Amino acid sequence: MKKVPDIKKNPYVSTYLPISGHKSVLLTWDEDCNCHTPWNTGMWAHCTADAALEDALDWAYAENIPVSIDGVIIDLELNPTSLRVAREFIATT
Repeated sequence: MKKVPDIKKNPYVSTYLPISGHKSVLLTWDEDCNCHTPWNTGMWAHCTADAALEDALDWAYAENIPVSIDGVIIDLELNPTSLRVAREFIATT
């Protein structure tokens, strides 16, 4: 695992809170607005933000793309992990 200090125009997975509950979301670069915008959302709405982050971790691992956790973007480097381990990594680096 490593921190990604500048995501630039690369896609990454994050979470958001629509009306239905917390969801994971894939953000890609939009040249028209010069920012990351939602491209696709996860299939499930979750009751808690942490459950959506676990879903985002699984998605990021499956697609081999970075994930945003608590405002920090990390690259899993093809290593599956739990939210607890990811937060410990962020806290110690």
